[in-house]
Amino acid sequence: MSEITLNPQPGEGWFGLSRYASGETLGPRTQRGVQFIALLSGSVTIEAGSRVLHLVPGTLALLLPGERELFRFDAVVASEHIWCQLDFTVPPEGIAAQLAALPQTIAVDNQVEQLMELGMSLTARRSGSPRVLLSLAETLLWYYASCAERPQEEAAQTMPKSVREACKYIAMRYQHPLALEDIAARAHCSVNHLIALFRQHLQLTPARYLRDVRLRHAERLLTRSSLPVALVAEQCGFVSPFHFSRAFKAQFGLPPLAFRQQSQPLRR
Repeated sequence: MSEITLNPQPGEGWFGLSRYASGETLGPRTQRGVQFIALLSGSVTIEAGSRVLHLVPGTLALLLPGERELFRFDAVVASEHIWCQLDFTVPPEGIAAQLAALPQTIAVDNQVEQLMELGMSLTARRSGSPRVLLSLAETLLWYYASCAERPQEEAAQTMPKSVREACKYIAMRYQHPLALEDIAARAHCSVNHLIALFRQHLQLTPARYLRDVRLRHAERLLTRSSLPVALVAEQCGFVSPFHFSRAFKAQFGLPPLAFRQQSQPLRR
């Protein structure tokens, strides 16, 4: 297919993180722009116009302008996803047909993960200019389109059931002590096989995935609650406040208390 053509167009880009309890729905709503959804945990079925998308962790979906959407989230566990919204004041000519020709979903790889995490970080900290965020959103669209050009043998594989089960179990139990053996048993495979599957399909290990889930929940508690840091660490499954502080600083560049103080203006 031909390359997505945006040309210099006025618009806006945003990134964010959303979490929904088991059984929740969102919509119906009409998609005003281009949106990307990267599922982190749980699952979601999206009725988008005549399309029905079923997303599992490690999948990035493309939602099209003008489609009427209804989200139905996992009936058993909470679901969490990162999103990127790309809106144009004046849609580029021919963009609707170009978007409709793209794959409905692709696998989340290192490039997608880095773009989404950078966009989320800049949005949350208000440290990115609107132009920078728009450029990141456009880059994500161009990269998504480029994936359609990959040879068939490089196409994204369906997420194995073992990975989906492991991600669901982590989403339900991240607050508690979790051993790799427990996660593998829930996924009905060996520890070594689970590690290999996570590396192949999510480009990280189960331990790293668990740590990232805990850190994302910790970030939300720090910015949206006044819980003491030690209690945040406990509620997010870290073995000690020291271990939590070290992991949090490695991920976000600041210790938890300093991060909370910097994020104070964002709290509502």
